[in-house]
Amino acid sequence: MLPSSTIYERTSPIVVGMIPATIVDKEAFLYYDTKRNDYYFLYKERAYMRVKVVLQCTETGDRNYITTKNKRNNPERLELKKYCPRLKRHTLHRETK
Repeated sequence: MLPSSTIYERTSPIVVGMIPATIVDKEAFLYYDTKRNDYYFLYKERAYMRVKVVLQCTETGDRNYITTKNKRNNPERLELKKYCPRLKRHTLHRETK
């Protein structure tokens, strides 16, 4: 029997395989229930490693840009050369907290 769209309550499942069906900020895993002899999905909250950061111009102090970064790959503060509209040229922008 193929998995249905109905979500059953968890009763002693045996893991058949993990199907990473990402749904917005949740993760779905496919389980097989021996009592019901049926498949069902179990949803688990997912912690994302990407966070939003604000970039501030080092010369004017303006907060011009919002971007994302991966905390695992870039644990230190982000520094990028971006365009500053007040100075009308590219300047160094640093991540603020």
